[in-house]
Amino acid sequence: MNAPLEQPIRSAHVERRTAETDISVRIAIDGTGRTELASGIAFLDHMLDQVGRHALFDLAIRANGDLHIDAHHTVEDIGITLGQAFKRAMGDKKGIRRYGHAYVPLDEALSRVVIDLSGRPQPSHHLLSRFRQRTKRRQGYFQEPRCQFAWCAPGHPDSLRS
Repeated sequence: MNAPLEQPIRSAHVERRTAETDISVRIAIDGTGRTELASGIAFLDHMLDQVGRHALFDLAIRANGDLHIDAHHTVEDIGITLGQAFKRAMGDKKGIRRYGHAYVPLDEALSRVVIDLSGRPQPSHHLLSRFRQRTKRRQGYFQEPRCQFAWCAPGHPDSLRS
């Protein structure tokens, strides 16, 4: 009898250094949901933890940024670096479906995400403008209306009820 084929672990490590930030992202797509997050932005760490935990990605992000000015550069560069890490970890995308969607009911909210791993960066971010309005007062980030998750995966997050 033949031994079962081992499933390779799809993972990547990407670093990004700019005048404003120093970012390191490690991801294992075939993980267990473990996260180690240190962005300096508590709410962003919380949201990234939810992504890792519920998608079962192992995710380690370390970021040093110019938070004394605001969180914009840190958030932007984490998004860019995380996107590059996802793209690298997916490789040829063998065994990954191109399209996906999820509805997520929370206490007083219903959220939906639709994603296309086509390789064309065309994000839609109706949710980000609402999120930006709510968090701008609290943490002062998401000040520009653009999605920074630049990994060539058009996504359409939306809050259907909030």
